[in-house]
Amino acid sequence: MTEITANELNLTSSNGSELFNVSFEWQSPQIVAICSNDTELIPALAMALRSQIKDIDGQLTIDGQPVSRIKRQVEEMVSVAGELRIKPRKRLDKWLQHLINKFPDAIHWEQAAQLLRAFNIDGNVRLKELTTEQERLIQVLVPTILCSPVIMLGQEFDQLLAGDVPKVWSLLKDYCQKTNALVVMSSSDVTTMLKWADVMYYFDRGHLTSTRQLPTHDSTDCVVTITGSGFPSATAERVGARLLEEAEHETRLLFSGNIQALLPLLEQNTITDVRIQDATIEDELLAY
Repeated sequence: MTEITANELNLTSSNGSELFNVSFEWQSPQIVAICSNDTELIPALAMALRSQIKDIDGQLTIDGQPVSRIKRQVEEMVSVAGELRIKPRKRLDKWLQHLINKFPDAIHWEQAAQLLRAFNIDGNVRLKELTTEQERLIQVLVPTILCSPVIMLGQEFDQLLAGDVPKVWSLLKDYCQKTNALVVMSSSDVTTMLKWADVMYYFDRGHLTSTRQLPTHDSTDCVVTITGSGFPSATAERVGARLLEEAEHETRLLFSGNIQALLPLLEQNTITDVRIQDATIEDELLAY
């Protein structure tokens, strides 16, 4: 098991990210989602784990050890997808085999080759010939090939090809369970986080505002905008709604679960219009 713990953590990163008095405990195997309006928070957390931030206060540990005392071990344990240096002149299979030989816990080349084929990637191609999407995909796959205990992915991985997204997250979910790993991820797509993560941490302007367990993965969050009057907000909250805004003739709420549970409450003669849209990160932070 891998455990990352923060206790009253304060930091200011060179990329502009800040954390204020943050405490959490992340244990493998699970996928942790970071819901934040700060797109650089994952890189900042990675730098903090690697003791690369000078302006830091509080405690940050991996498996009970302060990260400042185990810098070398952290470098070996934590993989940040997107930071891997790809050598453009090399052939993909040769480059990967070289990496595999350097990491004692890595899977065998035959298994890695099978993984590439599952994503329709030709191992004989030179790295400079990969498309942008394929290169980004390789950046995600390599940490699983090397069997990294901790994998961190930022929002740039929203740019994968649409057909690869469910395959990647299914792979990472399976990887967590089979290797007892911890994946820390962020996405601009709330639905992606709700579907694949086990727990969601909400950070608003550097403050940890809420933690939400995601045990079922069978529903997504939506924003319901109701025009008119007479909507029973209190009843809606009892069936899973969270009020975002309430004015005289308009109510906005975030709803989690089966929307069918909310429909009877919308059948009021005084309600003139109802709009249902996918929730955004801003909506989630308003609710949580």
